[in-house]
Amino acid sequence: MTAFELQQLLNRKISLADREDRSAPDSADRMDRSGKSEPHKKEVIGSVVEEEWGISDQYFMLDSWAKLESSDISNGELSFNLALQTGTEVGVVGIEDLLEDVIEMELYSFGLPSVPLLPFITNDIADNVNGTPNLVPNNQLPRLTVNTSVPEVINTIGSAQSMACFGGVLSIGIRELDPQSTIGFQNVRYHWLCQTELSSFLTNVQVVPLLGREIFTFTKPIRDVSKMTVLIRNPDTGIMLLPDVLYGVVPRIVLNSNHDPVLEFYVPNQNHNILAGDRIFFDSIDLTNGESDPLFDVIDRWINKKSGHLVGLEGSTSIDPNFLTSGTIVPSTIRLNPDINLKDLAYINPDKYSAGTVLTSATRVNVLIAKNRVQMPIRMRKVVPYRTNFKEA
Repeated sequence: MTAFELQQLLNRKISLADREDRSAPDSADRMDRSGKSEPHKKEVIGSVVEEEWGISDQYFMLDSWAKLESSDISNGELSFNLALQTGTEVGVVGIEDLLEDVIEMELYSFGLPSVPLLPFITNDIADNVNGTPNLVPNNQLPRLTVNTSVPEVINTIGSAQSMACFGGVLSIGIRELDPQSTIGFQNVRYHWLCQTELSSFLTNVQVVPLLGREIFTFTKPIRDVSKMTVLIRNPDTGIMLLPDVLYGVVPRIVLNSNHDPVLEFYVPNQNHNILAGDRIFFDSIDLTNGESDPLFDVIDRWINKKSGHLVGLEGSTSIDPNFLTSGTIVPSTIRLNPDINLKDLAYINPDKYSAGTVLTSATRVNVLIAKNRVQMPIRMRKVVPYRTNFKEA
């Protein structure tokens, strides 16, 4: 039995005892001259205890940069581990206190990257070289491929070709709290319905809970919340979220157009939509200890600076506007603007720091993409076994 359920049981016991006491001649003596009642004394298995209960709110941010790497973002899933009294970082969200006996939660409005279009599929019936028919056995038909002729645009939110095709309405649910949720079409469960609209920056959308539906109240207290898997749907099917963290990128040395050795980051197994001029951040790189060379100290501090970096013009990115849904991983490289020139290091140790050298970091190198970040402010209300300053509105 949770603390809240115990309190409910005690309240029922007190209510029964009060009704019995109302007929007693000395029942008025329980009030002092000021009209204030004495503290409740609760009988529990023959003993008398005095307890006070209060309501406490806790605020925290579900930051997609801190999601678990296993999150299925292609279906609108963001999974988080909640850790007590720790900072928020890749893989963990910090909270101030345990989330026990939770009785309600509230979602505030938040920004979301542009919602992609549905993948457009066509029959692949032509040879890519000369346009002649490419005949295949019947058991391989139809051959479907992603149509790359339709560009990704952001001003189609809510339209038929958008993943958010129901007028831009999205549902937000917490998988671990499904037993107490709203049941939608085909048993889809959610806790909030939201309306999306294009932001004033025209680069993302604002997601706003429907008026009067910002707060979800649980019928029974939630005993413990230590993990949260957010599901963003349209409102029935998960929408694809654009990658906002590239995990385990590989730093290496390449030659720029002036034939100088510069630092490049190789992305071998993850698609992304990074373009020249985008802002990215690193979490984090440690070439000083990885290479056991103090000459990298300045470079480490520059790469890890909190203001981030602009993506440079050189390097490769995918040119397929639907590559995120094509199922094909396109290896790519990221260069910074300005480039990190390693000419001095190559001069000091040309055998070790020449073009093609893969550098070793003592920490895993993750690239954080600013334009695709999602930050969801959450408030959770819980019952606590002590008096608080909470007042009912």
